Amino acid sequence: MASPALAQIPESTFLSSARADALTGLYVLEDGRVLHVLDLRDQVAGSVLSVTEYASGRVRALYPMADGRFEAGSVWFRRDSIAYRVRFDETTRPARTLTWDEGGRTLAGRRAPLVEREVRIPVGDVRLAGTLVLPSGPGPHPAVVMVSGWGPETRRISRYVGDLLAYHGVAVLVTDKRGSGSSTGSWSDLTYAGWTSEVETLLDFLRTQQGVDPDRLGLYGNSESGFVVPVAAARRRDVRFLVCRVCSALPISQINHHLQSFVLRRERTSEAEVAVGMDLSSRA
Repeated sequence: MASPALAQIPESTFLSSARADALTGLYVLEDGRVLHVLDLRDQVAGSVLSVTEYASGRVRALYPMADGRFEAGSVWFRRDSIAYRVRFDETTRPARTLTWDEGGRTLAGRRAPLVEREVRIPVGDVRLAGTLVLPSGPGPHPAVVMVSGWGPETRRISRYVGDLLAYHGVAVLVTDKRGSGSSTGSWSDLTYAGWTSEVETLLDFLRTQQGVDPDRLGLYGNSESGFVVPVAAARRRDVRFLVCRVCSALPISQINHHLQSFVLRRERTSEAEVAVGMDLSSRA
């Protein structure tokens, strides 16, 4: 669900998908700051760039300027009180360098030296499209499968964290969910049991890849995938670490119960009707 800020994005903020693809990625400024340029097209109806600075946690939308630069405002999706301006060198695709103007100081930046391999992974009748992102140094590297959360997410969302992991020496496998991006199939038809098996197939694929250490594999689950990655990890002796980001600590039945009550109250349903609805839900 889009936030109110995302729902009110001016049309002038949107870019062509080709331009956005050329600019997104991980960059390192000359003062050592690491930042990620993310295309939000999975969350909104078009390509909008957002920049995250990992050390500070500062997140800003980038607004295109007439001279080819972009400017960032005081907070996310506010253009007032300009915080900084950035220009990408768009003579190459993807862009390799940028200049960052902030507080009267201009800094040079460069794209992080990551190695990317486009992959197609068969999972039964489905083909999952993805990217294997490798650190620039010699391997074999520890490696992790990034597992998306709910909804039709592409690999763009996982790259936000995955690129940073690769920059720090961990190989990362990111994929478009079934029926999203370049992957076939339908994500909404997949049961948790089937999703868990799919994660294991991705692990099997990852452990065979050149530059990957098969004895140092891990899983990174986000949101709803927290219901499947611990199960996959428990089944596998080769999974050495597990990360669950904003994953639930409650069973799915309780999550659904709370979600339904929230939706009913948001629709201004009376408490008596909410009670009836929750009683019926508990009997399902």
